[in-house]
Amino acid sequence: DTGIQLRSDLVLDREHNLVGTQYTEDEAVQVSLPALPLITHLDKTHPITQNLSALVLPFSGSLEVDEARLASRGAIWHNLAVSAPESVSRPAGGDIVVDALMRPREDETPGPHTMIVAVQTPQNSRFAGNLPPQANPQAFLPAGKDVRYLIVPNGDFLFTNKIIGYTDSFAKFGIHLFVNATEWLVQDNALIEIRNRALPQMLQVP
Repeated sequence: DTGIQLRSDLVLDREHNLVGTQYTEDEAVQVSLPALPLITHLDKTHPITQNLSALVLPFSGSLEVDEARLASRGAIWHNLAVSAPESVSRPAGGDIVVDALMRPREDETPGPHTMIVAVQTPQNSRFAGNLPPQANPQAFLPAGKDVRYLIVPNGDFLFTNKIIGYTDSFAKFGIHLFVNATEWLVQDNALIEIRNRALPQMLQVP
């Protein structure tokens, strides 16, 4: 129970997104891909996203952050990635053809929408007083002072998918997010600082 809920929705950005190629009988044309939003609203104060300039989360949902619940637990949280104000979300399901995604619907919710959250919180173990069979009690931590979570409602940002227009150059940003997050989760921020010196940067705002 982190105080963060995964919404069952799809975030679309018809103004800031990747562009793909669609083939007609006569020629190849460039088309906007609203389900591949280009996210540049990133928290530059957090180790995970401090040197990232953009992210793409293909066909991603959004997160609902219950700030009152998080605060009552003594948690510290950061909204690491937020979609642009021009973005919208719509209930998951339905037609995902590009033409259909480009047409606004009445059930869409205007943005911005929270896409990634990092949480650090005190937490008691669910195994307190009920260790799994053959567990080593000496290796068991009944509670943690600074337990860390990274919540991303998308599992495809790591892998290139040229069919949907998610090419290597954008997948690299997802890989850096993953590696930075892994090091933050194991509480080794020094490694992030070293590797980020070689991180590719956007030269201009998309």
